[in-house]
Amino acid sequence: MNRNQALMVAVACAVAPCAAQDDAKFLKAAFDRMDQDKDGIVVRAEFPGSDRQYAAIDADKNGKATLAEFSSSEVGKSLIRARYRSKDEPRERTTGKQWLLLRFDAAMRCDADRDGKVTQSEWTGTEVAFLELDLDGNGVLDKRDRAEATAELPEKEHELPDVKGELLGVDDWMKRFDKDGNAVLSNKEITDKWLRAAMPFGDKDKDGSLTENELRELLQAAMQRRQEMDRVRARPQPYDVPFDAWDKDDDEKVRQNEWMGPLGLFAQIDVDRDAAVTRDEALRYRKRVLGQDFVERFDLNGDGKVSLEEFAGPTGAFRRADRSGDGSVTRQDR
Repeated sequence: MNRNQALMVAVACAVAPCAAQDDAKFLKAAFDRMDQDKDGIVVRAEFPGSDRQYAAIDADKNGKATLAEFSSSEVGKSLIRARYRSKDEPRERTTGKQWLLLRFDAAMRCDADRDGKVTQSEWTGTEVAFLELDLDGNGVLDKRDRAEATAELPEKEHELPDVKGELLGVDDWMKRFDKDGNAVLSNKEITDKWLRAAMPFGDKDKDGSLTENELRELLQAAMQRRQEMDRVRARPQPYDVPFDAWDKDDDEKVRQNEWMGPLGLFAQIDVDRDAAVTRDEALRYRKRVLGQDFVERFDLNGDGKVSLEEFAGPTGAFRRADRSGDGSVTRQDR
């Protein structure tokens, strides 16, 4: 093991106590969100997950899950693992300072007095790890150290703007803008508003121009983005039923003769098929379309998305729900 590797290991070990404290706070926050009546226990009715998950948490099988049971259960451990689990994509190689920046925020959790600085008296790790994080050598971990490490980070990837109007092919773009006929579109030659905005995304070699290959890859990415947006627009849209205006007889039901919305929508909202729409049915329909019902039921840690560990159901069903393929289900997926 060389010196840099040894320093990295030392830093990782040093921030471990802070990380453990943060994990405990994370689990307590998740537990407190489930504990609706704030009595220090979570009964089955309060738990948003599955019966199998609750059984795994309730170790003594008394129908009352405590914070200690939740924290030591496989469900709690799975949430911690999911929290730190890296993405499937391969990580780019980073410099030592970039690597330290990834752990700088964890180190700042040792800031006991919350003044934005970590002094040596607050630090819980080793002296070697502290010196490695103290990039300016002033004996304090503060925003100047973070700024120095941030300066080493690569530039953020440019985003591809949405395509509006007709999306031309490579030959058409070249014919329209390649004035000098060199099969390269320079920044000066491009006058189309969308293509100029998309150029930073497509200009992979950062030379201020688009070759035919760069333009082709750019257009392929734009087509994929357009197809995804079309799929999103094709999904059912939420609909607010104005009960006060439509419920003429004030019976808290909008019947078929009172319904004034889209005809096909009535049957989708009327789940019990009694030829009447109630407020609860309209609310359930809206939540289902927005994905709120799925997220509210399975989101154990309250981060607005459902991981496979939280879902605890069939993997195939989770993958079908995860339309974006990012490993979690959000309201946008639904």
